[in-house]
Amino acid sequence: MSINILNSKVIDDEYELRELEIDSERIVSIMSSNSYQSLSYMDNEKVFEIYDSYPKLYDILSNLGAVNSVLVLGGGGFSYPKYYISHYSDKTMDVIEINSKLIDISFKYLYLDRLFAEHDPNHKRLNIYCTDAYDFIIKTNRKYDGVFIDLYVDNEPLDIIFEERFIYNIKRILNKDKFLSINYILHEGSLDKFYKFKELLSKYFTNTKIITTDYNVNLSDKNIFILCSDSDITIPDTYKYVEYER
Repeated sequence: MSINILNSKVIDDEYELRELEIDSERIVSIMSSNSYQSLSYMDNEKVFEIYDSYPKLYDILSNLGAVNSVLVLGGGGFSYPKYYISHYSDKTMDVIEINSKLIDISFKYLYLDRLFAEHDPNHKRLNIYCTDAYDFIIKTNRKYDGVFIDLYVDNEPLDIIFEERFIYNIKRILNKDKFLSINYILHEGSLDKFYKFKELLSKYFTNTKIITTDYNVNLSDKNIFILCSDSDITIPDTYKYVEYER
């Protein structure tokens, strides 16, 4: 992979915006703590597409039946919300993002303003809540067909996702036989924590599967997706399905 920095702009003491060229593609990225937090295409025709290293999860989860209302915990640079709202005109999504700076950056630099102008001018399909994910999950009575968890500080998942009360309430707000998807970064030194988390998820969901786009399936600093449902989960051939056991 060839990465060239074309331009950079310090937004504040926490975030930097970088324009990159990655394998001939122009990309804009949020940088925080020397790591890329979000990547978006700059090509006018591709600004709502998910950068190609990130799976289009809806392509997998649409096999679980009608999926109309989705909750995303952790908006970040709004990569998946932009894809979802622009590609599925009859769907709705709620996004919980506690960091108001990230929301402002996404509107100003990552085409979130354009998404609303072109695909949701009345602001009825994508709802953004600047609040704490744990509080929202505990208090809400809304029901969803899917919940996506993408809660991180740098490259470490927030501790709240490992709490049983949190998982219990995720299951409570899901419609029958719908799904939970967790974006998860495995670290070599935290495998015991991962296996315990998988056991907790299996307590609440009949089926728990793990996918990765990386065909090297060694457990070391790997980005995986944990998919949970009480219905069958079909994994397309374009993705690598991995059964991680102790």
